[in-house]
Amino acid sequence: MKNLAAVLISFVASSISGCSGIAALFPPDVPQAPLIKEVRWLEQNWSPEERFWFHHVSQGTSTLPLPYAWFLAIEQPELSLFGTPGLLSNSDYLRRFGFIPSPTHAGTATAHSYTRSDFYGNPDGLPVGFSKTPSYPNPATGEMLPDQIGFTCAACHTEQMEYRGTNIRIDGAPAVTDLGKFRTTLGLALAYTNYVPGRFERFAQRVLGENHTAEKKTELEAQLKQLLSRLQQFKKLTDAAEHQGVEEGFARLDALNRIGNKCSSAIYSTQRHRALMPRQTWPSIVHR
Repeated sequence: MKNLAAVLISFVASSISGCSGIAALFPPDVPQAPLIKEVRWLEQNWSPEERFWFHHVSQGTSTLPLPYAWFLAIEQPELSLFGTPGLLSNSDYLRRFGFIPSPTHAGTATAHSYTRSDFYGNPDGLPVGFSKTPSYPNPATGEMLPDQIGFTCAACHTEQMEYRGTNIRIDGAPAVTDLGKFRTTLGLALAYTNYVPGRFERFAQRVLGENHTAEKKTELEAQLKQLLSRLQQFKKLTDAAEHQGVEEGFARLDALNRIGNKCSSAIYSTQRHRALMPRQTWPSIVHR
C-alpha cells in the first residue's frame, strides 16, 4: 500500500508543473468543522424569507473561475488509493474553510433555524453566499456562457460563532472564512481532475451525463486544460507580488486588492498584481 501511495504521489508530482516542492501538491491544512448542535440567527429585523433569499440570490457574479456544473462535479484534492474522494461541493467539507451551511430541502430547514414555509429551495446544497447565475451571453463576445457560480455579498458578510454548542449566525458581520486556502484547494481540485488517473472520467460523466459522446468528452478535456493554463498564468502574477504582502487567514481578507487583481487580469492579462494586505487589527466601528 505504501508503494502504491509513492507511485501515485510520484505520478502527480511529475504531471503537475509549476509546483514548488512536494507540499504544493497537497491541499492546505484546514481544521475540522465543529459539530453543530443548534443554530440561532441573531435578530436583524428582517424575515427568514428575506434572509434566505439574500443568501442565495444571484448578483450577476461569476466569482469562481469555472462553470456551475464543474463546481458540482469536481472532487476534493485528496489522493485516495481505494474508493472515490468526496465532492469539493460537499457542505461539511466547505465548512472547514469557514463557509456556513444552508438547508438543501424543506426537511433540513429546521436544522438551520428555518421553518419549512421559509424555505425557497437549495437543491445543490450551496453554502451561504454561494449563488448560481443562469446562462447568459458574454458581454465582450456574445458567446453564451454556461450556468456560472459566484459569491454574493453574504459570503463575506455573514458571521458564525460557537457558544456552548450553539452555532450563532449574524447577518452583516464579517465572515470567518479563509478564501486564500479555498482558492488553493479549488485550483488543486481542478489540477487533480486533469492529472490523476481516473478522475477526469468521473468528472466527465457527472458533467456530460452517462450517455456523453467521445467528441463532447474531448471538448470538455480541452476546456479544462485551457482553464488550468489561465489559472497558472494568474498564479504567476499572484506569486510575484506575494512576498510584498501579508498572508491572509480566517476572518482576514484583502477584498479590495483581490477584486482589483481579478479585474485587471481580465483586462490586462500580463499586468502586475498588487500584494494582498489584509488588516492586522480592526477599528472599533467595524463591530458596531
